[in-house]
Amino acid sequence: MKYISFLFLLLILTSCSEKLKKEDLQGQWTALPKNYQQPQYSIIEFNDDNIYLTNYDSFKYSSKYEIDGKKIKFKEVNFQIEVSNDTSDLIYINGIKYQKSTDEYSTRTYDLVKIKSDKDFFKLNENYLPVHCYHDPQGVFRIRIGDKLISLKDLTFSIPPFHPHVKWEIVLFVDKNVRLQELKSVFYELLELNIRKANIIVDFRPPNEYKIFEDEIEIWSPDMNNYLLENNSPPIPNFALLNKDKSLKNGYVQIIIERKEDITNFPDLLQENTYLISINKDLVALDYIELKREVFDLRKQEFKIFTEILD
Repeated sequence: MKYISFLFLLLILTSCSEKLKKEDLQGQWTALPKNYQQPQYSIIEFNDDNIYLTNYDSFKYSSKYEIDGKKIKFKEVNFQIEVSNDTSDLIYINGIKYQKSTDEYSTRTYDLVKIKSDKDFFKLNENYLPVHCYHDPQGVFRIRIGDKLISLKDLTFSIPPFHPHVKWEIVLFVDKNVRLQELKSVFYELLELNIRKANIIVDFRPPNEYKIFEDEIEIWSPDMNNYLLENNSPPIPNFALLNKDKSLKNGYVQIIIERKEDITNFPDLLQENTYLISINKDLVALDYIELKREVFDLRKQEFKIFTEILD
């Protein structure tokens, strides 16, 4: 992930005459907070000229760094490190102890979907469940909650149990290169939980502030019913999205989005028509969010539009 500005991260050494060396920081450091301490980062890793920061939403991002005397220059990071004087395996960041870890934390960095948004940045509270959807180095689609990789089918069992006074919200951290076929598989699972909207992160400000795009999940009733039957799942209460064949017979005008260029060359629409926008499953999440943002803007202008991700 690329950032523009550089901020300073100060390091206070126990010996004023001792200069900080990169080899002193190399490796992975895990936070050991006490009582009510709330570190910004659960894990920090130094690897040559790179730093990898994992926040408490389990989102990991990277930056370049360099040492300048007793200072370290980072991008978009502004906190203080104090190196312990009793062991080379302990450092303190903002007064919070970090211990050198021998266990590799294998969370992968990836570029989030990012679009322009007028919404304010905000922090996820304890009622949000971050779900990460991305490709591993071999290009395999992965789903992760915290540091645990889960299968698609396990997603419905990973939601905390119902509580009458707590409303859980799933938030999707989506790699911008995830294909729509993969994203649609997640949508099926959310609908099985009777979750009709997908909260997708579309911007990020370190260490843990986000903007969300609230997407409406649109899947045809016969497709959803077949999915539930294949998985021996009960029907969804009050779920009724139109039948595609009937909709086309009733005069829906279909617009097929095959390529990214079809989004930027979107045709002029007539308000008296009802449109079905069919999106190629091989396009990526970034293309989809950009298109859905345009669709939502058109709906505000009283255009009647449905969308689907093609199988």
